[in-house]
Amino acid sequence: MGNKMKNMIRTLVESRLSSLLSAGTVTLALLALSMPARADEALLTREQQLELENAQLAWQRARLLHPTAAQRNAERQQQVFIYVAVTDRDVEAAMDAGFDRMESFLFANVIVTDENGQPLRDPQSGRIIVESEDCD
Repeated sequence: MGNKMKNMIRTLVESRLSSLLSAGTVTLALLALSMPARADEALLTREQQLELENAQLAWQRARLLHPTAAQRNAERQQQVFIYVAVTDRDVEAAMDAGFDRMESFLFANVIVTDENGQPLRDPQSGRIIVESEDCD
């Protein structure tokens, strides 16, 4: 994970969780993404980068949709996990299946998908569209 992504996550966490922490009602455990940052990430081929991203996404999806007993226990102890770049369909499935777990979820850069589950892309830039972080 690059420094830009780390800074973005840090900013999101600080702004989104400050009210929870100041209320003193939540014990928060921030868990790192599954893969450590790699100093040689720039040396990876595009195929290797995609493989790494897919592995990170698969790990997050498994944790979100099929948590282990230890992960569920951590959630019951009010630990929060930040899911980054999962799809809107993953979020919806988690909310439907685990409504009682909602307080343990935070989502950043949720990928917007079409009716077939494929990521939507901005027609001008070609970038994948993510849900806005603005709280309107």
